[in-house]
Amino acid sequence: SRDFRYLEALSKIEAIEEKIGELTREFYDKGIKYFNEEEYGKALVNFKKVSEIDPNYREVNTYIENTESEIEAKEERITDLFKKGIEHFEEGKYEEAVSVMEKFLTTNPEHSEAATYISKAKSFLGKRREKLAKDYYEKGVKYYREGKYVESLTMLEQALTIEPDYEEARKYLKEIRRKLDKSETSKKPESKTDSLRLEKAKKYYQMGLVYEGMGDIERAVKEWKKVLKIISDPRQDYYKKTKQKLRFYEK
Repeated sequence: SRDFRYLEALSKIEAIEEKIGELTREFYDKGIKYFNEEEYGKALVNFKKVSEIDPNYREVNTYIENTESEIEAKEERITDLFKKGIEHFEEGKYEEAVSVMEKFLTTNPEHSEAATYISKAKSFLGKRREKLAKDYYEKGVKYYREGKYVESLTMLEQALTIEPDYEEARKYLKEIRRKLDKSETSKKPESKTDSLRLEKAKKYYQMGLVYEGMGDIERAVKEWKKVLKIISDPRQDYYKKTKQKLRFYEK
């Protein structure tokens, strides 16, 4: 009878040990899986559970050390990202600041300071766009009063590209187009293909001016290079203006 109870107790102990072994393997395998997926926080939780059960289990201690190192490195990268966002903001590179801070917030969604920087940067960008649109509008009005309707048209279209709801610019634009349509009636019309090509080139040139006004010269140059892929006639006005811009910035 005593032997039976002993054997029964031994059997229960073995069953418990087997269950513990299964759980240990499960935690360890999960830890490996999360580590390989770079989910280091989850990996560390599972490795520490293994260590609590059996501190000498396989290579768990090495994995704990490696996981903690990865977490520390990731935190440093995140901190560097936040610092980079501040640097962009202080340099007036508000688009870059927004981009970096939004990336930072994906890993730190509750970081109120980063959210504040984004809000301020967007506000500054809005004011910059308003000022740039106003500058183009005022140039457009000046050209209009001087009778330089083509130049005025370009400036006003720029203003509307930046601020599509700029009603005053839209009114002037409508009037200029009416005047230009009248003056064009006596001229030989361009082919539909030529007209579309010139319209496309004009848009690229104007987008280049927008980026130039915002201080993003690299993107401006890319837009202007698109113009030259469409227009190859050196006598064409947009060809000349684009060439001048590229010569200035690609010295």
